[in-house]
Amino acid sequence: MVRMNTEYQKLIAVLGEQLAAFSDLRVLLEQEKGAIACFDTEGLATIVGAKVQLHNRVQELDYQRQEIASGIAQALGLEEKATLKQLAEHAPGKLRDTLLKVRHVFGQLADDMAGRIQDNGERINHSLRLVINLRRLIIQEIQEPPTYEEIVRGPTAHGPSVAGSGRI
Repeated sequence: MVRMNTEYQKLIAVLGEQLAAFSDLRVLLEQEKGAIACFDTEGLATIVGAKVQLHNRVQELDYQRQEIASGIAQALGLEEKATLKQLAEHAPGKLRDTLLKVRHVFGQLADDMAGRIQDNGERINHSLRLVINLRRLIIQEIQEPPTYEEIVRGPTAHGPSVAGSGRI
């Protein structure tokens, strides 16, 4: 029984580290929102780098979590990939309560992050549409549009042809 308590405590510790990492991701998503709104490409690059590091850390922790959870499940006679809820059902008193609370917090965090990710995705798409429309405006209004002959003839090795187009 003491060994199982120790294993459950290890599992809770790893879950706590994962929770901290996911909380850090939530902060990064909020920073990303600001960087997107300001067209801060350097800030976005920094955030992407931090996300990669965080992803690698979470993968390491997830491997540890799976190893510990698998050991507990095996000792309890459960399937190897038992859920956190199943493991909690077999945990003693306070450890059970802690696991169920952590599971609940992870659910809330996942919902919150899904909303932030969707919001940031919409902001990025909106920003991209603006840039594309601005580029189109530059091409249509500032650059001379090609003549019909240039469109038919297509670009040459030296750029678009203007010979015989009536333009000087």
